Amino acid sequence: MNTTYLELGSNKGNRVLNISKAFLFINLELGETTNHSAIYETEPWGFKSKEKFINIAVELKTNFQPHDLLNKIKKFEKKLGRRKYSDRYESREIDIDILFFNNDIIKDNDLIIPHPRLHKRKFVLETLFDMIPDYIHPVLNKDIQQLYAECNDDGNVEVYDY
Repeated sequence: MNTTYLELGSNKGNRVLNISKAFLFINLELGETTNHSAIYETEPWGFKSKEKFINIAVELKTNFQPHDLLNKIKKFEKKLGRRKYSDRYESREIDIDILFFNNDIIKDNDLIIPHPRLHKRKFVLETLFDMIPDYIHPVLNKDIQQLYAECNDDGNVEVYDY
């Protein structure tokens, strides 16, 4: 059984419904969520948009291997309406990123684990801090608390009250 951490985000359409559908998909198709963060409302990262994101991190126990997990996630994102029109960041119905997979380090054309920018994104670190503040990043050899303290991202991150 593998332990993976995923970040779910949505800023297009019915954000709460999109996250709910993703959470259901994860539990029905990928494995069992065993923990999750609070839901946060956050400013877009890497692009400008009037629509804010809601984000949540989940801990997942799965029998899938990383590439199979990624393929299933990408198919689900497409089914929910996500379209990539360019290589730039843009608004989306759903975004599911694999942040960590066990303590594995994977670096190939399709997949990089740990997620290569998670330590630069306050909204990701905030959700991880909720669940696993003492988790050691396998590449940076720092725990989530330290990465959060060192993060220069000044984006606004607030608990989402819905």
